Amino acid sequence: MRKKFLTVFFILLFLLCLSVVSATDENTNSSIVAQDYDGNEFYVDLGGDDSNSGQLNSPFNSINKAVEVSNPRDNVVIHLGEGTFEGNGNVMISINKAHLSQGGSITIVGAGADKTIIKGSSAYYAFNIYADSVVTLRDLSIVDCKSVEGGAICNSGTLLVDNCIFRNNFAFNTGGAISSIENGDCKIYNSVFINNSVTCNDEYGNANGGAVYSLKSDLLVDSCRFVGNFAKGNCLNAISGGAIYVGTYLNNVPSVKNSNFINNYVVSTNFRTNWEYAKGGSIYMINCNLFNDSFINSSVTGNNGVGGSYYSEPKYLNSISNILRINSSVNGVLESNIYPADYDGKYSNEVVVYVSVNGNDENGNGSFNNPYATIANAIAKSAGNVYNLKVYLLDGIYSGAGNTNISLPSSMNIQIAAIGSKVIIDGSGSNWFAANERSISGFKYVLSNLNLINFKAKSTGYKKENNIGVISNYADLTIDNCIFKNIAGSSISNYDLANLKVINSSFVDSKHLGFYGGVLFNYDANARFYNCIVNNYSSTDIFYSTAVNTENVYLEFFNSTFKNLKSFDSRCKFLGASNTNVTMSYVNYADNDCNFAVAYDKSFVKIDNSVFKNSNWLSGSVNGMIWNVYNSSFININSLTFSSINDYKSNFNGCLFDGGNVEFRGNTITVGNSSFYNNKVIIVNNDNQKGNLDFNYNYWIDETPKNMIDTTANVKLNYWIVKHLSAENLFNDSYKVVISYKLFDGSDYKDYDVRYVPIKPVRFTLITSKGSNSLDSGTLINDIFEFINTANDDRNVVVSFTDNTKLNITLYNQHKVDTNIDLSQKTAKIWDIVEINVNIKDNKTGLAVDFGIVEIYLNNKLISSNNVTGLTISKSITVDESKSFYNISVIYKGNNKYANSSNSAILRISSIPLETVIISKDLTKYYKNGSQFDVVLKDVLGNVLVGKIVKITINGVTYNKITNDKGEARLSINLFPGVYNITVLFEDDDNYVKSLNTNKIVVLSKIITKFVDNNKFIVKLVNDDGTPKTNASLAIIANGVQYNRITNGSGEARLNVRLNPNNYIFAVTDGQEVVSSSVNVLSTIETSDISMFYKDGTKYSVKLCDLDGNIMPNKNVAITINGVTYNKVTDSNGVAYLNINLNPGVYGISASYDGKTVYNTISIAAMPVTIVSSSVNIQQGTFYKVKFSDALSNPIIGQKVGMLVNGVMYYRETDDLGVASIKINLNPGHYMITSGLLSNAYEAKTMNNIITVSGGYL
Repeated sequence: MRKKFLTVFFILLFLLCLSVVSATDENTNSSIVAQDYDGNEFYVDLGGDDSNSGQLNSPFNSINKAVEVSNPRDNVVIHLGEGTFEGNGNVMISINKAHLSQGGSITIVGAGADKTIIKGSSAYYAFNIYADSVVTLRDLSIVDCKSVEGGAICNSGTLLVDNCIFRNNFAFNTGGAISSIENGDCKIYNSVFINNSVTCNDEYGNANGGAVYSLKSDLLVDSCRFVGNFAKGNCLNAISGGAIYVGTYLNNVPSVKNSNFINNYVVSTNFRTNWEYAKGGSIYMINCNLFNDSFINSSVTGNNGVGGSYYSEPKYLNSISNILRINSSVNGVLESNIYPADYDGKYSNEVVVYVSVNGNDENGNGSFNNPYATIANAIAKSAGNVYNLKVYLLDGIYSGAGNTNISLPSSMNIQIAAIGSKVIIDGSGSNWFAANERSISGFKYVLSNLNLINFKAKSTGYKKENNIGVISNYADLTIDNCIFKNIAGSSISNYDLANLKVINSSFVDSKHLGFYGGVLFNYDANARFYNCIVNNYSSTDIFYSTAVNTENVYLEFFNSTFKNLKSFDSRCKFLGASNTNVTMSYVNYADNDCNFAVAYDKSFVKIDNSVFKNSNWLSGSVNGMIWNVYNSSFININSLTFSSINDYKSNFNGCLFDGGNVEFRGNTITVGNSSFYNNKVIIVNNDNQKGNLDFNYNYWIDETPKNMIDTTANVKLNYWIVKHLSAENLFNDSYKVVISYKLFDGSDYKDYDVRYVPIKPVRFTLITSKGSNSLDSGTLINDIFEFINTANDDRNVVVSFTDNTKLNITLYNQHKVDTNIDLSQKTAKIWDIVEINVNIKDNKTGLAVDFGIVEIYLNNKLISSNNVTGLTISKSITVDESKSFYNISVIYKGNNKYANSSNSAILRISSIPLETVIISKDLTKYYKNGSQFDVVLKDVLGNVLVGKIVKITINGVTYNKITNDKGEARLSINLFPGVYNITVLFEDDDNYVKSLNTNKIVVLSKIITKFVDNNKFIVKLVNDDGTPKTNASLAIIANGVQYNRITNGSGEARLNVRLNPNNYIFAVTDGQEVVSSSVNVLSTIETSDISMFYKDGTKYSVKLCDLDGNIMPNKNVAITINGVTYNKVTDSNGVAYLNINLNPGVYGISASYDGKTVYNTISIAAMPVTIVSSSVNIQQGTFYKVKFSDALSNPIIGQKVGMLVNGVMYYRETDDLGVASIKINLNPGHYMITSGLLSNAYEAKTMNNIITVSGGYL
């Protein structure tokens, strides 16, 4: 047994020596010196064969073949040729060679990181390196790999990475690019990690280390760049380390130095209370040193997030020095920037560089006086050091390498702009211009004032991978004031959730020779065009848009012009759309020879306020479109067809269809407020008469619309708009003739607002005739035309329109009539007989009217109907006791010559009491300002009643008042401030009936108080009329103390209030009136007492709210406990936290903000302890172990333990697992052993065990 132990010991000692030999000085910029390789060298080439010898002239085809044949005793070098290595044999490579045991290694060398690429096709990892294996990767890229742990590489051996690129690799749990675990050793030099990620939504999973993950492994990162890496998830465990996660180590403390971290981030969507779920936007570390690193635009988003740039667990002493931190944030709140003492401004927020055709890339510095020569060089010189880069081009013609075929990095915002007036970029007929990458961190690109001519798309076709335009975009791109001319292929290709905005730009004189997208090829992305012109263009689809891997995308055009679009074959069209929401607003589409659009799958087309004219159309569909067209015109359009998807509704409103035919196809179509000037309107129901085709409320050039419609479908057409002619007698020998538009159902006319119906103006002539003619003319627009005709005889009016319609009407010279009523008596008694006499006279001549009908009504009931003969019409009535007065009315019904007329009269019945009316109004007044409550008493006929008693009751007291000669009575109101009901009663007498009225009296105080901002009591005094009472004395009694004040020019006096939160009653008096006011002093600080166990993670929280209850983020709160004050800042929820890590006991704690302080008590109890021991049967010479855990099941680490063994006390300390161990060297037998923590912070708990020791050392 001992011999075995010694063997293991020497092996461990040998490994330790190797580790010491390979260690580097972390305070210097290390460089890697090439080794002298012994043994074999192998070559792998895409043109090779795995049956070859693997030599330079006979290379293998797969990397795995070279790994398999390598000898673990040799230092093997595997050379990879140029190209992309993917698929079987080049991914999922396991390296398990026991190099450390046998002295060998494997080095895999590419032809350059930009030339040799290992690709996982978003499905496979690249390497799995086992323990005891030694591997070096140099001068290559590993991209698009995927795994559970270590998206590209999982390492348990010894790994060195130098001058490599890791891009777009993904892991479900840890290490988007590299995971180094379980005694591994990982060193990374001079490498770049871009857009690698870990994402996990498993509740109990992990998402740590977007690019690199290290746990129980040694890690060194030197002179590297990490851009756009992230960790994201919805897990109970924290999401940590957007770029790097560093856990515990093996032999050497991990180190990250001389490296740049840009746009890395962490996002956690789990919001369980009081847990920290997001840590370290770029780096999370337990054990790690940072030196000479920069963190730019790193962020953390999530519950209780910490460390926008990096987060170091506070209980570990990590060295962090010479750090640059700019624009890093936690939940949107910026961390303070950090600038090292020797910071030289390497990273800038904004940089402007200049480029000139006369510049110099080698000796230029990008200034205006010493510009660069090429755009690409200007960008490359700033990459990694700039947040916003502006590249300004001076006058000249730019072409060739460096000014075309430009790859734009995703690490900064970039604007390329011409500042001269004569800047041209020439693609020479064979080059594309620029391509960017998808920026996870949201960086944006802008191209401004550029004149791009003679460019050719990188490739053309109808598939995404085949159509790469002159500009290819995966991000947010704005093109402003640019010209694209003589372009072959797509001018712009827009992919994968990118957002494109094109402003004030022109696309002219080009012919697209490929399949789709002359101006734009839009694939799973969004695009908007503002104020743009497309002229003299031809393409299969000038604009092509499709959504394949996402929901509908949008393609929008605003205030743009499309003209002279050519057709070189039948496939040419303006738009090809698939799953796209198309918007055309204020568009001018004219003189175009190509067809308009074809829709594949489901596309929504919205058109508003646009004009289409003199063009072809033929809008076809595979599965159709959904149309929403508003306020637009279609003039002289050939084959104008709107095809709609059967299950969706298409709407057309306010549209003008003029010239040729128009065709509507679909099952659910509504067309309204539109006008048809077409030869024929074709309506096709796709679903055998089951549709809903509504064509009501439109204007048709043929006023019998069915004459214009060609259909076999059931079309709703119950109302349509027509011209209408009417006349009105003005009774001054003139008539008003009105020509207008009305709604017509075939028999009746209705008024209809046609102001928003696009009816074309039409000329007309108007002739009135009777013996002699009078002529007028005008233009009927889309409302009414009024014409005043002077005539004193009847005549006919004929209106003829230039659209060959005609209207006519007869005008009658109608006279006004006076209807006179004479009563034989105006006041009567019961049973009197009263004579009603009616005379009808011509208002103009004064002569009696001899034609028509007179109807006499008594109290709105018809009692007589008589023909008018020119004589007086009489009717007698007998007065009964049913009414106190009779309402007599007469209606004259005339004819063409005499107008209708009416009149009425009142007959008073004196023997019956009249109803009375009390007129009074609500009153609002100031206290004792002299205002009075007024009452007027009248009878039902409107006569005032004089000398009558009215009883006015208010506040329980009744006052008798007598009406004056105007029927008025008044009451002075001198009550205290308040709201009162007041009633007015008139009791009946022999002549008048009882009446009652009720009103409300509001008496306002002349002392007005208010409590504002939780600390100001304001008193305002007003005069009798409500104006401010200035320079007046008042007294305020607050909390038992009187304060005397004088009002200012606004009538106000103030008292500052500094009282603890509570309700108080303040009294105010001006010497005449006393007012009591409730003052509620609110608390803006919310806290609570805490009862907790020692270090159980409980935090003391302070929530700040303003007086309206709104939370107050980013405010400083002073928290004092145990004699120490901590300054904390509230988060986005208005809450500031303080971790409580004090020993057990009772503590007072206070929180102060804005001069106010609240106090609480924190009670900390000893943490409960769980003790578990190892087996009580112990082999002599082995260890007895006890594990201590707290109430949260966390191991209790670094605590002193007492172990009483056989009467002797031994002291131990718990390790990282909470375990204390003691070696048992006792003779065989039974012994009592007692174990417990020696700390007041933990429960005083022991474990007693009787152990049995057996003989024989291991």
